[in-house]
Amino acid sequence: MKIRLLPEIDLARIAVMSADQARVALKQMKSGWAPYSYSPTRQMLLDILNVEPGELGQASRTEWAVIERRIVRLSKSEDEKRANLAAAKALYSYSVDNDMHGRQYDFFPLALGMSAKVSYWSRAVLSLNDNPLVVFIDPRRTKGLTARGRQFVFSAMHERVRASDSDFAEVRLGIFQFINNEDGSRTSRLFADDGIPLFSFDEIGEMVRRTYEMWFEVLDEREAEVRRKGTGTRGPLI
Repeated sequence: MKIRLLPEIDLARIAVMSADQARVALKQMKSGWAPYSYSPTRQMLLDILNVEPGELGQASRTEWAVIERRIVRLSKSEDEKRANLAAAKALYSYSVDNDMHGRQYDFFPLALGMSAKVSYWSRAVLSLNDNPLVVFIDPRRTKGLTARGRQFVFSAMHERVRASDSDFAEVRLGIFQFINNEDGSRTSRLFADDGIPLFSFDEIGEMVRRTYEMWFEVLDEREAEVRRKGTGTRGPLI
């Protein structure tokens, strides 16, 4: 059986649940792919957030019309186009309103046990109110990060960004999520890690290990059910 790894956002929101809650959430995970992805937004993220290579400084901001055209070309369906344009526009507006800029920096993925490597950060160090900031983007309309899920993500971010490199020891951490407006537009909301207690590296590793043990059990159960239906076996009569 080919092992399907959990999307990073689902891993974060489920790993912090109790065992009973986590098993229910894992059983609700669909076997197929989501109807659309936010890959177009992620591909354009450096332009959206006004990031340039080199030293931290004011970049020449890409116009929204340029970003919009590229997202339209990258989108594979009308639903994907609408979802990505709404999220990208919200982020772009926040970046403009807060005069954000930054430089590109490629943080390595963080290995959490045998099953998962996560990258809960964008490829940039941003400047917000003259303070360095590293962010993760959660663009989902539903089943996004809860408060505890954000705590998990902040903990992973801390381990990779701050604990592993003294140059970034004082960097703030942030998570962008979105308010869904009635007209279909979205509004960016930045959650910072200020005052949030963090899990240790061992704690998040153990949560990931436990989550994947249950996830593999769920996948095994699904495969057994497929085989049972394929053979017409109903189980014992008594």
